[in-house]
Amino acid sequence: MSKIKKGLEDFKEDPLEWRKGTWDALDGKKIKPYNFILKGMYLVSGVMALMLSLVYFIFLPIGIILLIISYKLDARKMKEKYGSKE
Repeated sequence: MSKIKKGLEDFKEDPLEWRKGTWDALDGKKIKPYNFILKGMYLVSGVMALMLSLVYFIFLPIGIILLIISYKLDARKMKEKYGSKE
């Protein structure tokens, strides 16, 4: 938990420096597996929510939203958006 707290404190102090240490630290070789894991987690969660929606109707919109996120999410675009602009 202290690692998360330290990250939040670093972000409050200097957001640009924090971005250099997080998104800029990812290179092309690290982004591919990160992207695969991220999309896979959202895809599996979306499918599980859709299966739960057969019993509990509230999970239908949650499953649809998770499937849309898994399709739209791309770590390379996130690096361009949240990484430093230098």
